[in-house]
Amino acid sequence: DLSPIGERGGYWVGPCGGGYLTSRTVFMLDERGLITDVAIYTHDNILISRERQAREFDARGNWVKETRSRWNAEMDSFEPFEVRERVITYY
Repeated sequence: DLSPIGERGGYWVGPCGGGYLTSRTVFMLDERGLITDVAIYTHDNILISRERQAREFDARGNWVKETRSRWNAEMDSFEPFEVRERVITYY
């Protein structure tokens, strides 16, 4: 469950229309400060979307694989939709 409370989470409030809140984004960070989870809610707290980012790191702490997944409420699970890999050459 995403919680805005604690040292590794936060809010981003979307643009206001006519002085009213239109959306709220809640995010969670890992120990490196990288975003791991993002959830977007409507002004009346209905979940619009939720994504998760998982990363694999090399021996020097740089990410070499990142998998982004989107929440599928019907399947009650996250489904990957993007995988990025990078090769880092050290000299």
